[in-house]
Amino acid sequence: MKKIYLCYRWEDTPFAVNQIYSNLVECFFLSNVFRDTKKIMGGDEWAKTLRSELAKSDVVVVVIGPKWHTAWCDKVGPRLWHPHDWVRKEICTAITKGKITMPLLVDGATMPVKGALPKNCALSKITDFTPNTISAKNFVNDMEVFLKTVAEKSDAMDKFYAWRGNKEKLDREYHDGQRTESSVVSTRDKPRHR
Repeated sequence: MKKIYLCYRWEDTPFAVNQIYSNLVECFFLSNVFRDTKKIMGGDEWAKTLRSELAKSDVVVVVIGPKWHTAWCDKVGPRLWHPHDWVRKEICTAITKGKITMPLLVDGATMPVKGALPKNCALSKITDFTPNTISAKNFVNDMEVFLKTVAEKSDAMDKFYAWRGNKEKLDREYHDGQRTESSVVSTRDKPRHR
């Protein structure tokens, strides 16, 4: 399976990114999904780790929220226009290295217009890729479509079908009364006793 890298602007989409990451890990396993706040530990060199993980990844999911392309920094103006903006660096690297680049629109965001993005780098090419969308109204169905698309792009349909089968089994058990709401907790969320 190909490695997945999650690119996002935290202040734009904190809730959505948490949900997306959780579902990616549940479907494709922790070892195959990179998110900075979950994989960079104290003492790690942040920029070096990001570059290394991005180089190892094959699929880059770019989470785009409503403020993604208008995020502002008082010192430099629009963040995407600054060459040292990490979101910009990640996307430009992904596109120039030929990685599978998957825009994911959340929280009612729309794809930015190519003319509204910097032209002096590969960033504006993000608009050439067809985005997936996850909305609050259709979250469960949108997430399943997104995960299936990621699975197709990362040669992991087996993992997707296993995830979907497990999800359907849990749903059936819950609706048949065999499982209570409190028992539908992942074993990894339960404390380990020695």
